[in-house]
Formats: sequence, structure tokens, C-alpha cells
Amino acid sequence: MKTILMKLAGPLQSWGTNSHYENRQTNRFPSKSAIIGMIAAAMGYRRYENKKLDELRKLSFAVRVDQQGDILRDFQIAISHKSNGEMLRSYVTNRYYLQDAVFVVAIGSEDEALIEKINDSLKRPYFQLYLGRKSCPINTDYLSKDYKPSDQGVIESLTSLQWKAANWYQRRC
Repeated sequence: MKTILMKLAGPLQSWGTNSHYENRQTNRFPSKSAIIGMIAAAMGYRRYENKKLDELRKLSFAVRVDQQGDILRDFQIAISHKSNGEMLRSYVTNRYYLQDAVFVVAIGSEDEALIEKINDSLKRPYFQLYLGRKSCPINTDYLSKDYKPSDQGVIESLTSLQWKAANWYQRRC
């Protein structure tokens, strides 16, 4: 098995799987579907390319929480308009983010060619990558410069990797 490790760290992240209307929640860690979406964006896949996406859904997945982060609630005032351009109403939306969180995500497969293709795409993504929302761009060091996929499984890769939490967080724990 070949495994790719990605460090996801940023001032804000949002991993929503249950967001409706004016309330946009976040999970405490990235979901497999979010990471598959990120990989698909890096590879230039479109949402309707189900066959390609099905191949990515078969990947092994694990996530390690190195720095838990805190929930941040942001409210915004949104305005909806009629089709003729007139203002219909304004309303408050609540958006939740994780602040100062650090995760290490492991993606693995027995298909070494697929892992190499994913790794190359992550180094030179087709679309911009985000930490859940467009307002949360990915950190520049999500892959180290000369990163090569490991020959270990996803769990073994995570357990053998050094902790990636910030120094101030490590002193606190």
C-alpha cells in the first residue's frame, strides 16, 4: 500500500457536513468526502464525473488531530434580491469555523499509479484548494517540498509521523 500524508493547518478551517440555510456548521475534523473533494479539485475533476469520483471514494482514509482548535462563530448579514434586482429581505447567517486546528490526513491505496497521480496533482493542483470553504485557503506546507508517498498503510503512516501541532500548543498539553 502507498500512502500520502497531508498536513492541514490554517487560521480558519470549516468542515461542514450538516449545514442548512442560515446555519453553516463545522465538524471538529475533516471528513473523507471533504478530502476526496480536495483531491478531485487538485486533479481537475468536475462534480458530475462520477466514475472518476468513485475511484477516489475507494481510497483508504484516516485523520489524526494534532491540534484540536476552537470553534469560532461568525455572523454575517446577507441580502436576497428579487429577479428584477430589488431587495427582498436581509437576514443573519451564522457560520462556524475551527480556528488554529492542525490535522494530518492519510490517503492510501494498493493502486500505486493512482497514488502517484494524486501526489502529482496535489503538488500542482488544477483548482485552488481550500480548508473546507473558499474563505479558508490551504496552507502552503500541506505537502513538504520533496514529499514522496510512504510504503506504509494509513494508520502506520500516521503513527510513525512526528506531531505537527504548534510549539505553543505542545507546551500547553
